[in-house]
Amino acid sequence: MIYGETPRLGAPMSLSDRDRQLLRDMINEPLLANKEMADKIMLSIHAQAKERLDAFYKAIDVQCKSVLKRAQADGIIVGRLSKAKVTNAGYDTCFHDGVGAYIRRNGVRVSVIIKMPL
Repeated sequence: MIYGETPRLGAPMSLSDRDRQLLRDMINEPLLANKEMADKIMLSIHAQAKERLDAFYKAIDVQCKSVLKRAQADGIIVGRLSKAKVTNAGYDTCFHDGVGAYIRRNGVRVSVIIKMPL
């Protein structure tokens, strides 16, 4: 090997005419995409994540309903539920990365921790 020469590791330094033409076609002409197949692949990739997140949000919703029913039974929230009454009572949802989510009142956890889907 000469100083300054790029090592080839056995790779050919020239292309045949046929390979050169195929490479030129690949570079110059865009691939014809099958939109139906691409859509199916995209849906299959996102299907599992969507199912996991739907289950996660449903679990948060179930916990929220049980906490609010308990709050009405205890007299913390009187009358019909509204966003303002829930906020004024000190309820909010807390998310922790890698741990999960839970509902708390005035900084104190009042529901179970719902694990985040991986």
